[in-house]
Amino acid sequence: MILDPADDSSGHVFLGFTEDVTDEVVRDWMRRQDKAALLGSLNKVPARPGSTFFVPAGVPHAIGAGITMVEVQEPVDLSILLEWEGFDIDGPNEGHLGLGFDTALTGLTRTAWDSADVAAAMSGRSDDDSPSGVRRLLPPRADEFFRAERVTVGGDVQAVDFEPAFAILVILDGQGELGFGDGHSMTVAAGCTLLVPHGAGQTRVTGQLTALRSQPPAVDEADPALTGPRRRVAAVCR
Repeated sequence: MILDPADDSSGHVFLGFTEDVTDEVVRDWMRRQDKAALLGSLNKVPARPGSTFFVPAGVPHAIGAGITMVEVQEPVDLSILLEWEGFDIDGPNEGHLGLGFDTALTGLTRTAWDSADVAAAMSGRSDDDSPSGVRRLLPPRADEFFRAERVTVGGDVQAVDFEPAFAILVILDGQGELGFGDGHSMTVAAGCTLLVPHGAGQTRVTGQLTALRSQPPAVDEADPALTGPRRRVAAVCR
């Protein structure tokens, strides 16, 4: 989810090649660290505050300057780098995760993304049956990898309740309370990131705040193996 820029006209992300490209062309851009060619080959998409994008594995993408965002991804660190000049990283040795670029680049989607592909990456969902105050942010095809919701309380929605589930809660603005388990609660405010284990039981968000709630793929939440010994919420607040 894009948090900034505050000026709606200033931020962009880059998604997918605008035309099919060959392996040789990509390798040449990468070898010369031709940033202009790399970025110029991708779809340039305005990034408004609140926008979300689903980027499937293998699709080349970049984040434009001046953007602050919250990124949800699978619990792996498998980023292949095409561009690294100016960053504190040894791209030729570390940009391929030890696989070698011959292997790593086989995972790159070199076919073009058209306007329909870009629109699909930005689309919400028509099957959203979330409770009031909750809006699911990603298209259904993301569900097998991860899920994300925007939670808004205050005004007409005084509280949002969730059944027991593992989740990461990032407070984007405002402040309030997270209630969990058997009468426990904690104060939360913008900048807090909370890990909510399944064992914390039912949770309730109250106050005046907006949060991003992310989850892994859907599972059987009634599975006793998910309760585990850990029942408290872990939080980091800036």
